[in-house]
Amino acid sequence: MCLARATLFLRPKQYDKSEKFLTLLTKNVQPDKIEKSVWFTLGRDQTELQHYPDAASSISAYLQLATDPADRARAFIALSAAQLGAKQFRRCHQVRRTGYDATAEGRINAEARLAIGDVESGRGNL
Repeated sequence: MCLARATLFLRPKQYDKSEKFLTLLTKNVQPDKIEKSVWFTLGRDQTELQHYPDAASSISAYLQLATDPADRARAFIALSAAQLGAKQFRRCHQVRRTGYDATAEGRINAEARLAIGDVESGRGNL
Protein backbone atom coordinates (compact mmCIF):
# COMPACT_ATOMS: atom_id res chain seq x y z
CA MET A 1 0.00 0.00 0.00
CA CYS A 2 1.23 3.48 -0.82
CA LEU A 3 2.30 5.47 2.23
CA ALA A 4 0.23 8.49 1.26
CA ARG A 5 -2.88 6.37 0.77
CA ALA A 6 -2.54 4.94 4.24
CA THR A 7 -3.56 8.33 5.62
CA LEU A 8 -6.91 8.01 3.85
CA PHE A 9 -8.05 5.68 6.61
CA LEU A 10 -7.86 8.57 9.05
CA ARG A 11 -10.89 10.76 9.44
CA PRO A 12 -10.68 14.37 8.27
CA LYS A 13 -9.09 16.83 10.68
CA GLN A 14 -7.43 14.17 12.81
CA TYR A 15 -4.15 15.97 12.46
CA ASP A 16 -2.64 14.52 15.62
CA LYS A 17 -3.11 10.91 14.52
CA SER A 18 -1.97 11.65 10.99
CA GLU A 19 1.12 13.48 12.23
CA LYS A 20 2.03 10.63 14.56
CA PHE A 21 1.62 8.04 11.80
CA LEU A 22 3.54 10.01 9.18
CA THR A 23 6.30 10.95 11.61
CA LEU A 24 6.87 7.27 12.33
CA LEU A 25 6.97 6.54 8.59
CA THR A 26 9.54 9.23 7.89
CA LYS A 27 11.71 8.68 10.95
CA ASN A 28 15.28 7.59 10.17
CA VAL A 29 14.61 7.52 6.42
CA GLN A 30 16.30 9.70 3.83
CA PRO A 31 13.84 12.34 2.54
CA ASP A 32 14.24 11.28 -1.10
CA LYS A 33 13.15 7.73 -0.24
CA ILE A 34 9.71 8.93 0.90
CA GLU A 35 6.90 9.81 -1.48
CA LYS A 36 6.68 13.60 -1.75
CA SER A 37 2.97 13.79 -0.90
CA VAL A 38 3.76 12.29 2.52
CA TRP A 39 6.02 15.25 3.28
CA PHE A 40 3.38 17.77 2.22
CA THR A 41 0.66 16.07 4.28
CA LEU A 42 2.94 15.83 7.30
CA GLY A 43 3.84 19.51 6.99
CA ARG A 44 0.18 20.50 6.73
CA ASP A 45 -0.69 18.42 9.79
CA GLN A 46 2.18 19.90 11.79
CA THR A 47 1.10 23.42 10.82
CA GLU A 48 -2.45 22.70 12.00
CA LEU A 49 -1.06 21.40 15.30
CA GLN A 50 1.15 24.50 15.61
CA HIS A 51 4.40 22.52 15.41
CA TYR A 52 5.84 25.17 13.13
CA PRO A 53 9.58 24.29 13.05
CA ASP A 54 8.75 20.65 12.26
CA ALA A 55 6.27 21.76 9.60
CA ALA A 56 8.87 23.95 7.91
CA SER A 57 11.29 21.02 7.87
CA SER A 58 8.71 18.64 6.36
CA ILE A 59 7.61 21.09 3.70
CA SER A 60 11.24 21.84 2.83
CA ALA A 61 11.73 18.11 2.25
CA TYR A 62 8.71 18.20 -0.08
CA LEU A 63 10.21 21.14 -1.96
CA GLN A 64 13.40 19.18 -2.58
CA LEU A 65 11.35 16.52 -4.39
CA ALA A 66 8.74 18.66 -6.17
CA THR A 67 9.49 19.73 -9.73
CA ASP A 68 6.13 20.95 -11.03
CA PRO A 69 5.82 24.76 -10.70
CA ALA A 70 2.26 24.55 -9.34
CA ASP A 71 3.28 21.98 -6.71
CA ARG A 72 6.25 24.12 -5.71
CA ALA A 73 4.08 27.23 -5.46
CA ARG A 74 1.58 25.38 -3.28
CA ALA A 75 4.45 24.19 -1.08
CA PHE A 76 5.89 27.69 -0.79
CA ILE A 77 2.50 28.91 0.44
CA ALA A 78 2.34 26.08 3.00
CA LEU A 79 5.92 26.77 4.09
CA SER A 80 5.16 30.42 4.60
CA ALA A 81 2.14 29.50 6.76
CA ALA A 82 4.46 27.54 9.03
CA GLN A 83 6.91 30.43 9.12
CA LEU A 84 4.09 32.87 9.82
CA GLY A 85 3.05 30.76 12.80
CA ALA A 86 6.64 30.82 14.03
CA LYS A 87 6.62 34.64 13.61
CA GLN A 88 9.45 34.53 11.04
CA PHE A 89 7.94 37.37 9.03
CA ARG A 90 10.95 38.21 6.85
CA ARG A 91 11.51 34.63 5.68
CA CYS A 92 7.77 34.13 5.36
CA HIS A 93 7.37 37.15 3.08
CA GLN A 94 10.20 35.97 0.82
CA VAL A 95 8.69 32.51 0.53
CA ARG A 96 5.23 33.86 -0.26
CA ARG A 97 6.66 36.11 -2.94
CA THR A 98 8.29 33.04 -4.49
CA GLY A 99 4.93 31.24 -4.53
CA TYR A 100 3.30 34.33 -6.02
CA ASP A 101 5.91 34.65 -8.76
CA ALA A 102 5.77 30.94 -9.64
CA THR A 103 2.30 31.13 -11.18
CA ALA A 104 0.98 33.83 -13.47
CA GLU A 105 -2.68 33.52 -12.58
CA GLY A 106 -5.25 31.19 -11.11
CA ARG A 107 -6.11 29.82 -7.71
CA ILE A 108 -2.55 29.32 -6.48
CA ASN A 109 -1.65 32.88 -7.41
CA ALA A 110 -4.71 34.13 -5.54
CA GLU A 111 -3.78 32.07 -2.48
CA ALA A 112 -0.27 33.52 -2.60
CA ARG A 113 -1.67 37.06 -2.76
CA LEU A 114 -3.89 36.37 0.26
CA ALA A 115 -0.92 34.88 2.07
CA ILE A 116 1.13 38.03 1.46
CA GLY A 117 -1.70 39.97 3.11
CA ASP A 118 -1.57 37.59 6.09
CA VAL A 119 2.14 38.30 6.50
CA GLU A 120 1.62 42.04 6.46
CA SER A 121 -1.24 41.70 8.92
CA GLY A 122 0.98 39.61 11.20
CA ARG A 123 3.59 42.36 11.09
CA GLY A 124 0.90 44.84 12.15
CA ASN A 125 1.02 46.57 8.78
CA LEU A 126 -2.67 46.81 7.93
